[in-house]
Amino acid sequence: MLHADGYMLSDYITFPVTEPAAVHARNGVAYNPAKGGDFMAAVQTHLPPSMSVIRLKGMDSSEIKDVLSHAQVYVDAGHHPGKDRIPREAAALGCIVLVSQKGSGNDNNDVPLPSSHKFRLVDGPKAVARRIIECDEDPTAMLAGQDVYRGAIREEKSILRREVRRIFGEGGPL
Repeated sequence: MLHADGYMLSDYITFPVTEPAAVHARNGVAYNPAKGGDFMAAVQTHLPPSMSVIRLKGMDSSEIKDVLSHAQVYVDAGHHPGKDRIPREAAALGCIVLVSQKGSGNDNNDVPLPSSHKFRLVDGPKAVARRIIECDEDPTAMLAGQDVYRGAIREEKSILRREVRRIFGEGGPL
């Protein structure tokens, strides 16, 4: 029988969190236009013309994974109804992740990023562009600030298994 309050049931990404290699060899900014695309278009006007900006649109999952494996930064300017998949995948693939403080993006349990890796949309596109440029100028330090987030992503499958055992007992489906 379920409790009246219900149970927490997480999810996890399906590939391993890799150690970022050659952060200085990475280039560009990736974003999902469905998550703050108009805002990101405005951000792009404040970035150096030499910085590539890649919209994750019209791509299958392997193409998205390839882009995120080479991008320096992933920006999510949308509302976070929960622990969104693409920011976690980007972090797992070695991107520096910047998220808006909307929804769970403002919750350090769901998105345990330092405050310097979160932004308020009201601060405007120029402020977000400055953060992206900071990531490009010192990617090693910015990436190191994401160790807790990457560690949390690494533990998600174990957390889901514990949650399933709590609901179904040791003989459950996982």
